[in-house]
Amino acid sequence: MKINSLQFVGYNNIKKHTNIEKKHNNYLNTENKSVNLVSYPQIYYLLPSFKGEQKNQEFKNFENFIDSLYQSGKGENLKYIDYSKLKHFRDRKGLPLSSSRKMNEEFLCVVAGKLAEKRPQQINEELLTKAIQKGFDKSFGHYNYEVCSAKDFISHLKQTKVLDEKISMDEESSQINAVYDAVNDELIECHDEWSEPRKSRIYFDFIENFQAELEKNYVQLFDEQRLESVKNVLKQEPFLSFEKKLERIEAQKNSNLNYTVDDCAYDLYNDLIENKISPFENPKTYSFVTKNDEQLDFLLEKIYGTDEEFVSEMFDKSGFDKKQKVLLVDPAIVNYFDDLVKYVNEKNIDTKEIEPYELRKGFSNYLGTETVYRGLYSKSPQDLAQKLKKDGNYAAAFQDKQKAINAIKYFIDTDESSDETIYSRIIDKIKSRNTKSEFISATSIYDIAASVPKHVFHPETPVVVVKSEVPKLSLIKQENYFHSMQTSQLHRVLYVGNNKYPYDQRMKEIEIFIPFYLPTNNSEILIDTSTPNLMWLDY
Repeated sequence: MKINSLQFVGYNNIKKHTNIEKKHNNYLNTENKSVNLVSYPQIYYLLPSFKGEQKNQEFKNFENFIDSLYQSGKGENLKYIDYSKLKHFRDRKGLPLSSSRKMNEEFLCVVAGKLAEKRPQQINEELLTKAIQKGFDKSFGHYNYEVCSAKDFISHLKQTKVLDEKISMDEESSQINAVYDAVNDELIECHDEWSEPRKSRIYFDFIENFQAELEKNYVQLFDEQRLESVKNVLKQEPFLSFEKKLERIEAQKNSNLNYTVDDCAYDLYNDLIENKISPFENPKTYSFVTKNDEQLDFLLEKIYGTDEEFVSEMFDKSGFDKKQKVLLVDPAIVNYFDDLVKYVNEKNIDTKEIEPYELRKGFSNYLGTETVYRGLYSKSPQDLAQKLKKDGNYAAAFQDKQKAINAIKYFIDTDESSDETIYSRIIDKIKSRNTKSEFISATSIYDIAASVPKHVFHPETPVVVVKSEVPKLSLIKQENYFHSMQTSQLHRVLYVGNNKYPYDQRMKEIEIFIPFYLPTNNSEILIDTSTPNLMWLDY
């Protein structure tokens, strides 16, 4: 077994995905505020248990990782055991944590944060005097200003009760802030002749050098006390039972042994080839994922990478019944999710009562169809036009049966991890025209479809142009979640003869991506010989 998990709710250290606002402003600014927006962000990773025997090796890997890290860094200065070193140590030692990148990252963040956290340190009068004097020398001394000695200043602070008569304080004590305030109020702000920028510079120079002197005297080591501290903080987090989660995953797998991911992918492939039903329009897709929904978040993590957290939170805010979450394996659903919320509200749909596929089917009808164009080159354009009319247009991956099945499996295989997100797979399609991609490139603009092949081949090349009405929910456009897909081309203009198409204004029309299959049974297929060659110009 490759994936295990723990779920916890309301974790305070959830990473903020600042890039999400750029990707999905349309969703974040949606007017669907009337929905009961209650969200409990969910992060998954394994919790090490440091007592008792564990039944599975993946769970044990976390404990082994911590103990191995301790043995490697025992007695070492904690200052040098940072987050990057943790990741390097993991790679160097070859210690698998889990097959979920997000689990690993969150787990390492907790460990690194606890290692970096300073235990309260006792400050005596000798060390405090030394630190204050260092601060005086580097701040007031920079301007050759005379100031009392640190020893005299501490005596003054004792007399005024700012400090206790017998100095013994923690590094994080409020008395430290009182020292800062006294320096500022009694040694800096009293000089009206100094400019405010200079006062600020002296004040911050004092604090910086004061703290540096304290830090230099605290050599924190990776010792048994620190090791126990790491273990204890993890045990205190509000996790649900790892063993229960593992049992649910195992139970689902055992109940589905008679119908595997390979069986489902093969059926989806045959339905597409024989019946022209695309996988995202096939109820078998959502039925299979539903039967394996204990690992749904891992599947979504594979498809959306670090954005899975955002995608899941977006779903939680919708108020939809949790069984509808399987629809998120279709990237077009994610891209038009605000429209889906609007549709459910307008039609007063009870998401507990309707099956995911039926909801998707109704939503697709609600969005309607859209005209797209696809230009293709062939040495025998008439033959190509006839073939397209008969068979439709398959993505390049379907030139090989096993590659096609693997492309389908990517969206339904809950056990398989991958470094490729939906973004990277589409970008590969953009950058490598010969790639065996599962995506078909189309456009909303006839001129572009008719001219793109001429950009690659001879300008006089006849181009077969397919004009097709396609369900909007079968189109992945560069908008909403996919808005920033091709940012490198935002400062370009496409010229086709006298017509120009600025990319930053019309990118959602210029190139559209269709997964797996473009139906052509009701399409108009033309052979174009007059549209001029396309040109890119940067500005």
